[in-house]
Amino acid sequence: MNMWQRCSAGTLLALHILLQPPELQALVNSKPNIVVFLADDLGIGDLGCYGNNTIRTPNIDRLATEGVKLTQHIAAAPVCTPSRAAFLTGRYPIRSGMDESNSYRVIQWLAGSGGLPPNETTFVKILKKQGYATGLIGKWHLGVNCENRHDHCHHPLKHGFDYFYGSPFSPVGDCQKTQPPEQDVPTRKKLWSYTKMIALAVLTLIVARLTHLVPVSWKVIFSLALFGIAFFISWFSSFGFIRYWNCIIVKNYEITQQPMKVERAAPLMLREAISFIERNKHGPFFLLVSFLHVHTPLVTTENFIGKSSHGLYGDNVEEMDWMVGQILDTLDDKHLENSTLTYFASDHGGHLEAREGNVQLGGWNGIYKGGKAMAGWEGGIRVPGLFRWTGMLPEGKVIDEPTSLMDIYPTLVHLAGGALPQDRVIDGRNLLPLLWGSVQHSEHEFMFHYCGLHLHAVRWHQKDSGNLWKAHYVTPVFRPEGSGGCYEIRFCPCSGEGVTHHDPPLLFDLSRDPSEATPLSPETEPLFHAVLKRIDEAVEEHRRTLMPVPQQLSRYNIMIYLATLPALFILLNVCEKSAALDLKPNIVLMLADDFGIGDVGCYGNNTLRTPNIDRLAKEGVKLTQHIAAASLCTPSRAAFLTGRYPIRSGMASSGGYRALQWNAGSGGLPVNETTFAKVLRQQGYATGLVGKWHQGVNCHSRDDHCHHPLNHGFDYFYGMPFTLLNNCQDNKPPELDAALQAKLWFYTQFIAIAILTVLAGKITGLISVSWKAAACFAFFGLLFFASWFSSYGFVKTWNCILMRNYSITEQPMKLERTASFLLREAVSFIQRKKHGPFLLFVSFLHVHTPLFTTARFLGKSRHGIYGDNVEEMDWLVGQILDTIDKEALRNNTLIYFASDHGGQLEAQEGTVQLGGWNGIYKEATPLSPDTEPLFHAVLKRLDEAVDEHRRTLTPVPQQLSLYNVMSLLEVLLVFFLFCQTYGRNVSRPNILLIMADDLGYGDLGCFGNDTIRTPNIDQLAKEGVKLTQHISAASVCSPSRAAFLTGRYPIRSGMASRTERRVLFSIGISGGLPPNETTFAQLLQQQGYTTGLIGKWHQGLNCKFRNDHCHHPLNHGFDYFYGIPFTLANECQIGKTPEVGVQLRATYWFYTQIIALLVFTLLLGKLAGLFSVKWKVMGFIALCGTLFFIYWFSCYNFFRYWNCVVFQDHVIIEQPIKLEHAASSIVKEAISFIERNKQGPFLLFVSFLHVHTPCYTTELFRGKSRHGLYGDNVEEMDWMVGKILAALDREGLKNSTFTYFTSDHGGFLEAREGSVQLGGWNGIYKGGKGMGGWEGGIRVPGIARWPGIIPANTVIEKPTSLMDIYPTVAHLAGASVPQDRVIDGKNQLALLQGTVQHSEHEFLFHYCGSYLHAVRWYQNKSGALWKAHYVTPNFPSKAAGACYGKRLCTCSRDVTYHNPPLLFDLSHDPSEAKPLTPDSEPLFNTTVKQIERAVEEHHQTLAPVPDQFDLYNSLWKPWLQPCCGTFPFCWCDKGRVNDHVII
Repeated sequence: MNMWQRCSAGTLLALHILLQPPELQALVNSKPNIVVFLADDLGIGDLGCYGNNTIRTPNIDRLATEGVKLTQHIAAAPVCTPSRAAFLTGRYPIRSGMDESNSYRVIQWLAGSGGLPPNETTFVKILKKQGYATGLIGKWHLGVNCENRHDHCHHPLKHGFDYFYGSPFSPVGDCQKTQPPEQDVPTRKKLWSYTKMIALAVLTLIVARLTHLVPVSWKVIFSLALFGIAFFISWFSSFGFIRYWNCIIVKNYEITQQPMKVERAAPLMLREAISFIERNKHGPFFLLVSFLHVHTPLVTTENFIGKSSHGLYGDNVEEMDWMVGQILDTLDDKHLENSTLTYFASDHGGHLEAREGNVQLGGWNGIYKGGKAMAGWEGGIRVPGLFRWTGMLPEGKVIDEPTSLMDIYPTLVHLAGGALPQDRVIDGRNLLPLLWGSVQHSEHEFMFHYCGLHLHAVRWHQKDSGNLWKAHYVTPVFRPEGSGGCYEIRFCPCSGEGVTHHDPPLLFDLSRDPSEATPLSPETEPLFHAVLKRIDEAVEEHRRTLMPVPQQLSRYNIMIYLATLPALFILLNVCEKSAALDLKPNIVLMLADDFGIGDVGCYGNNTLRTPNIDRLAKEGVKLTQHIAAASLCTPSRAAFLTGRYPIRSGMASSGGYRALQWNAGSGGLPVNETTFAKVLRQQGYATGLVGKWHQGVNCHSRDDHCHHPLNHGFDYFYGMPFTLLNNCQDNKPPELDAALQAKLWFYTQFIAIAILTVLAGKITGLISVSWKAAACFAFFGLLFFASWFSSYGFVKTWNCILMRNYSITEQPMKLERTASFLLREAVSFIQRKKHGPFLLFVSFLHVHTPLFTTARFLGKSRHGIYGDNVEEMDWLVGQILDTIDKEALRNNTLIYFASDHGGQLEAQEGTVQLGGWNGIYKEATPLSPDTEPLFHAVLKRLDEAVDEHRRTLTPVPQQLSLYNVMSLLEVLLVFFLFCQTYGRNVSRPNILLIMADDLGYGDLGCFGNDTIRTPNIDQLAKEGVKLTQHISAASVCSPSRAAFLTGRYPIRSGMASRTERRVLFSIGISGGLPPNETTFAQLLQQQGYTTGLIGKWHQGLNCKFRNDHCHHPLNHGFDYFYGIPFTLANECQIGKTPEVGVQLRATYWFYTQIIALLVFTLLLGKLAGLFSVKWKVMGFIALCGTLFFIYWFSCYNFFRYWNCVVFQDHVIIEQPIKLEHAASSIVKEAISFIERNKQGPFLLFVSFLHVHTPCYTTELFRGKSRHGLYGDNVEEMDWMVGKILAALDREGLKNSTFTYFTSDHGGFLEAREGSVQLGGWNGIYKGGKGMGGWEGGIRVPGIARWPGIIPANTVIEKPTSLMDIYPTVAHLAGASVPQDRVIDGKNQLALLQGTVQHSEHEFLFHYCGSYLHAVRWYQNKSGALWKAHYVTPNFPSKAAGACYGKRLCTCSRDVTYHNPPLLFDLSHDPSEAKPLTPDSEPLFNTTVKQIERAVEEHHQTLAPVPDQFDLYNSLWKPWLQPCCGTFPFCWCDKGRVNDHVII
């Protein structure tokens, strides 16, 4: 296209946009979202919109109806890898090295080093630079690593994608157990043949050696045999483990499935695609959905198998179409259809040779000859192409012009407002003018069709005449002849004996013969020679644009036949993820502030004691010429973080302000700078910054946080975004810009005197000035004073603040506790991330003025207040080093200590020195030409170096300019920042969650009990909302609490048992709430909440060893924990009947007796001469029996000492628990937590031990109720609730606290001691604890109070769940729920406030372990509430109502299965007394059918997860048993210990 044509096209395009309605112009200008669907091996004839009438594709057809259909859409290659490379780069694959001349035309192994080169610029990179969130879901097939298994040089995240979930390889038959191998079958056969030959040679030599026919040494035979074994292992390990090594699922850099579960791949990827859209719906976003469909092995879910009339292939296509529809529906639901460009294509043509017997497993390419792997014939390269952009593109339009998959590159770049790279050839063309209709012809004149590196055909589009010529230089030889495919060898080759070279080439006119049936000749086409001549010229011109590049698909880069070890390492990398962690050390960086080199003992100071820093020098390397890049904080730290001189990033100032002066300034570390934290996070590191930042916060608004640590690669930040100053401490002289403050104060006084003079002159008549002029002058003076004084007068309030992530936690900060807080955060980060790898940057506020030092260190050094501060910092270093040692991280942690620059000599207060000592350093005697012969030569070389350095500098925006640094006239901006803190604390309430244990629905006065007094809980209900249909997700403790904490059914997290072990039975087992689950505590912690758990945990403790605490509350988002990690049981109280595993104990005792009897029988038989048994055998049996007895007896008989323990954070303080102090301790801890954190916001979860057996009650309440010991225990719990609520009132927090009360499940009916009932009452509801379906086991009290926000004395009868607390409190805290998993809870704030009348829950699923017992269906419109029971427990008698003989009802044994299910209408029969039938309920069958449909949909959302209650996880393991003595003698009573990191 010449310049005039380009200008015309651009003008038409601009006019087209300008003539659109304003809202559509806005869409164009605002960058549309972009969704690209790329099918795998889909034939152009497989879609309804392209003529197929046997396969149903209504959703893809809808794209064609609502948009533009391209009928000549051409792939750049007929196989996956090169075609996808061209698609992403807009360049023929030969330009990027993604084509090869050998038979390996695609990437064969994940362990190969070939892939899309890092220097290629994908359109995704450009979109990302333009502000797009970018995601890839599905297949990649463009390589992973280059030199080692962690460099990820070819990974999607290195090519512009922010998020990747899918398969880095391609699905093949080897990925499915039942399918025959597909990958490189001919080579396998050759290698197997060679192996057999070697084996035969070895056997022949052995026979010859034994028969003395051949004089060969055994060494030679052994060497040959060893070589044969090594040869066999090398190739078999590659091919034999394809499923494990290539068929994997990856999320970003982490492998999540190895091997992938192909049957789950489609729903998982669909879920990820929808989740990506929902997360990024505010846009703009780019999403590439790269389907695994319809590549062999055509894995199709049950819902679609057998549904099409085209066999398994048709089923697979129809499933893909359904997935497209689900994603389009999501766009519609989010109202994004008008702001989203959608594109659908396939990477190349259908695979004709894909067969299983006589069954066709590949696609149909319509009327077009050839298929996959055939680069010249249309069937291999012509693919579907559909565009939709509602309101912007015409509907139902068909374009029959040549277009290419490479055209997507410039088209999307143009839409995003980006620019194409100018340093390389881009072969694609911008399709927008063609799509809009502003031009009639494609910009493509010639298109070149490569098979590997071999040019097979060329297409010439003559726009003027409309002719479309195609010349074939090479065509494959079909096998069998005339079959249209290479069926005998699976793929047609590119070269060699399997192709035919044509000279002159075969010529077709596709405009008249699109199926390439009849080649032209000079006799039939007058233009034959002229056309071929022009095509030959075009080929020459094209070849001149090609440059030599490394071949990514060479045998070296692709194959790993002899690379067994690398392949084995990849397998081990997944199976033993710790291996990867061993290769990546943890990293702890400690940076002091204003610390002189001479202030440390190891650098020569003998007056300051720094034993811990000296220890680092002694155990490591000391650098004596370690140079900072700048002598002030801000630029030095910028250089430290980026590895670049600060002048390169604009962090070096030419003015008077060389460091950031205000939090409200707009300067800071630029967003486009790459810190080491960003790089390490991409490598899988957890990254944290604790302490000083001083690199800026915001750019344009107070919430953009453009310079914030979390936008520079840190996952977690706790500290000071600014720096310490004298202004931060009361009674200290101001430090920030004191000279300017004095000048401004002088000017203010001068203005004031002038105003007074004018007023006096006006009053006395000496000056003739109007009152308006005098008032304006006075107003100006007042405004001038307010503008600078509001900045400098509030420095402490505005600059001296502490933040956690994006939330301000203290404003102003309290210096007396800052050091302890920062230390606590650093220690906590190490403990949370100890499984690594992690980066922790501890940026001390020490030893910057005002040198605030805690009382513990004041006056302790010989160097005054400065020395005290240094010694305190050294102690902080020691505490961090001790934590690293305690967590056994010393040998895999790199530790670095430095200062940001030298000591501040001028820091003085009177005659007292407040700055550091820089040792001997100043450079005393300058050299001269007379004293140094090399004087001029050295200066010359230095001058040359300066010139060379300056030539590397480029102009960048100055971040420390006066505009960016100062905020004297930005009073409102700073004021808003100040107000924001308090506004947040008001709008984000404190949250108090109170949970009882085993409390029955009918045990509270407010829920109908008139024999047990619960005035405090009743008052809570009176002041708030009472939920009468509040449902637990499980009927026993551990799974119910897991669901409460995660907002997810326990079956999703592995906390639902497949056996009758339904709760965690010990803290010496490895089961527990998985570390990858995200609790509401973690969400709130990230939002700046201080989080605490007081009481019962019962979610596990350790995974691999005694102190890893992988399941501990502090590793699940709680900052503080005081309580028992297990649960109360009868064993915890001396003299009570054992409760845990009673039947199992009896079984173990029986087995022990059998073993003992066997030993005695053998012993007597041996002594009497009846048996000839060896003493060793008898001794071995006796030893096994003894060990077996010790194992189970110690488990149960030391239960009180090993399980009934009290923790404070990670420390055991009582072993065993003293029950007589438990209640008071829990109340005291809860009140103390509230008092410590009353400045808020805080989350406190009070998880009572009441009213679980043994119902231990203190003397104050014993015998006081009318309901026996159980009633006493309930009334004591109510008293505890009252004390905690009184603490809220006393601290003035009642109106700013969301308070919630509930129970984990229903009352325990079977809990008895003789004839005395020790369990709760569930009101009118049938069943109780342990029964997953009956209401009595799962319906619990629910009360919520927030005065002024939630109406008082309100009753809500709609279905709600304990899982709803998760999204509700997340919403209150301003957090977003995770988008990478299903959250089953619903935000019920609107329901609580009364702004909506119905619950969001339509269906609730009631599990007993992992067995679905019942389902509840709430119909919003009719108000009907149905419940279907599929399984019910068997009671001893119909009147019993519980499983009294077994302590708890079972889930799968001794139960009754109902088909059809028992159906109840709870709105009329809440006690489930009368099951409905088809005769008594006309809607019976309809209702049951609808519920079953919901169950099916629910089951589709479930993914397999490790069972936390399986046999291995439930076995007691001595090495996991917590012990505060010497195991097994565990006993201690430490009382309440102070937090070891609090100063």
